[in-house]
Amino acid sequence: MSACGSTNEPPAGSGSTSGATSQTGDVKYADEVIIGVSGDTTTFDPHNGSGAAFIRMMKLEHTTLVEEDEATGDLIPGIATSWELLDPLTWKFTIRDDIKFHNGTTLTFDDIKFSFDRIDAGTRKDISYIDSLEKLDDTTFLIHFNTPFITFPAELTGTGFCIVSKASTDDNVIGCGAYQLVDYMSGDHFTYERFDDYFKGQPKTKKLTFRIIPEDASRVIALETGEVDAIEEVAISDRARIAENPDLRLNEAIMNSIIWVALTCREGYPTADVRVRQALAMATNKDEVVAGAYSGKAVAAHSFLCSAMDGWIDSDLDYNVEEAKKLLAEAGYPDGLTISLLCSGNQEQMVAQIIQSQWKKIGVTVDIQPMDSATRNDRYKKHDFEASLYSSNSSNDEPLEILEEAATEFGAGNRPEYSNARYDELYSVITSTLEEPTRSDAVKEMQQIVGEEAPFIPLVYPIDAQGLKKNVGGINLNIGRETIWYNIYKTEA
Repeated sequence: MSACGSTNEPPAGSGSTSGATSQTGDVKYADEVIIGVSGDTTTFDPHNGSGAAFIRMMKLEHTTLVEEDEATGDLIPGIATSWELLDPLTWKFTIRDDIKFHNGTTLTFDDIKFSFDRIDAGTRKDISYIDSLEKLDDTTFLIHFNTPFITFPAELTGTGFCIVSKASTDDNVIGCGAYQLVDYMSGDHFTYERFDDYFKGQPKTKKLTFRIIPEDASRVIALETGEVDAIEEVAISDRARIAENPDLRLNEAIMNSIIWVALTCREGYPTADVRVRQALAMATNKDEVVAGAYSGKAVAAHSFLCSAMDGWIDSDLDYNVEEAKKLLAEAGYPDGLTISLLCSGNQEQMVAQIIQSQWKKIGVTVDIQPMDSATRNDRYKKHDFEASLYSSNSSNDEPLEILEEAATEFGAGNRPEYSNARYDELYSVITSTLEEPTRSDAVKEMQQIVGEEAPFIPLVYPIDAQGLKKNVGGINLNIGRETIWYNIYKTEA
């Protein structure tokens, strides 16, 4: 899967200058772009958060050692200019010497070590694979591991590995990204100003304001009336309206992300019994979800991996209502049971209602619990759910980023608290070798295990959309859901 956003963007120059508008050649850029977004965040700490709103902020304020090409998902230099695997337990990195933090200090090895030291192993279990960081000189260092981790550079692209200043505190985390936060009102807006010393060059836009508009229809109205210049997560029912408006344009792309139902495996819950999870999986008709909740603007998912990922196979349980009823009876629920299901936003509520109807056929009553995205993401992160709709994604084709979510070794990142010894054994294989077919065989077997034991019920691969004014450019949907906003601009006559 790859991004397929619109290409009819307004002309763009290669730089900017200050003034009432930024200008390059004959192209003038507005000083401010206003973006309508669906959700808020619960934290400003890059090492302690999750969810789309959180990622959006972190990608603006912070930078990682390794980054991903926005169009292809390939690994590209960030703070690090190069990286090399010296042996199975040692990675060597070379970093730039000209990066400034927002407080004016220059990034050094000490900031990198500080950042790694503050990452919580309970949140990112992979940090526990690191024994030590060793400085060789001002721009070169080694990372020593206690277990092979050959896909580590891909992991470094995530917001959990953002590099922050050693002067940071829990209340003031200092980054080196393209923008810095200057104003925030919970539930209302975020405002960022351009960081003129950003090491990749000044963005074209001086100020980005993100208005929090949870209601889908309200975001579209704000775009139509000119209150905002761009919106995210355009509801399927509103897409034709934007596409047919001569003053607007629609970016639409199938994403390298997946919507699933996560089922807790903790003792004390009915879903701790694999037969209950299997029954729920067999009672879920993905095609009905695609048609009913997405009007065909999604693809039915038959693995908990994104379908563009290396080693993907069809691995989930077949839809079978009668077999699902038998499994529930064997598990001790011949008369059914009640399960609470967390969801966020109008789209997920529609999905939840379809699942509610489907599971009713096997005697399961679904208590739908709608909430704002920040609350749902926080509860999901804290394992505070029985069943929860959630979106997982990767910005490249490396499957580890999703496979780790079912690994015991991943600690708190394993939200269902699922455990399978064979799965964990295979997880060690994929983190220690790139040899084929050994690695792809392991990836396939891991999918089969999760498909059979159903800690996740894969639902759909969504086709996402953004709405933009015709004079807004520099932004397209990328292959994951981590849309990078710092290149956005608005041209003026």
